[in-house]
Amino acid sequence: WPMYNFSGWQDFVDGHRHLKLVSGDALEIQITLLTQGYADGLVGQLPFQMGEISMKTLLDVKNGKPIEQEIFGTNLLQIISVPLVLPELEVNMNYLGNLRILGYLLFGIIATCSLLLTFWVVVRRRSQVVRASQPLFLIMICIGTLVMGSAIITLTFDDEIYEQHALDIACMSTPWLGSIGFTIAFSALFAKTWRINRLFRKFSRITISEADVMQPFAILITANISVLACWTILSPLHYERRNHAGTDGWNRVISTYGTCTSYNSDTDEYEYGEVPYVVLLAGIAFFVLVIANFQAYQGRS
Repeated sequence: WPMYNFSGWQDFVDGHRHLKLVSGDALEIQITLLTQGYADGLVGQLPFQMGEISMKTLLDVKNGKPIEQEIFGTNLLQIISVPLVLPELEVNMNYLGNLRILGYLLFGIIATCSLLLTFWVVVRRRSQVVRASQPLFLIMICIGTLVMGSAIITLTFDDEIYEQHALDIACMSTPWLGSIGFTIAFSALFAKTWRINRLFRKFSRITISEADVMQPFAILITANISVLACWTILSPLHYERRNHAGTDGWNRVISTYGTCTSYNSDTDEYEYGEVPYVVLLAGIAFFVLVIANFQAYQGRS
């Protein structure tokens, strides 16, 4: 019996702590090892009962009494290291809690600044400085910043307050708001820089018309909406709660977190997955940033 080798059994258990060990019998040495944490459970027959039934059956045979059955059952002695009543489980759900208020505050600052600046541009649209900067450009930047900042609101959603349907909508709304807001704001900056470079290269007076603003805007917004629409239809994000690694002493989950994912937990596969769409959106943004920085570099002097 392995547990008879006291030190050998201890060495074996120390090297295999990932195993749950349940052994037969419940002798004194085994109970000692159990109490020291070198076994998780013992199952053994009661020796006295085994001996009593065996002797009584043999005596009946000797005395010529009929034997009514061939198999005789005995009670089992079960000793386990897990308590019958487990301690109350406290799972850390990692809700946003008061951090949600910080998100509301940050969005409030962004929204207030964007609206006030938009109002200022409209009021001062006839002044020389605003006219030189093109009011349409300035308003587009304010609107884009407001839309992009709205993504903070959808990031404050979790299942502490909201239902699954609302969470799924919030998950998919975040890339829409961020991408569309960036496109609106950046297309104005991109067109402005591009037109300035044309002005200095040709050394002639060029008016930056609304059509000049709308051309890069239309191209960027079409590219982004195409990717976002495919993402929403083919592999939409949904809210899911997952377990953190690690459990308590009784193998119970002690921490979870919520996340937006395209992962299908029912089929254990990604369907199409969110990665291709994130890469495409990031690629479009990066490409435009490179071109804009190149335009800015050309116009640095």
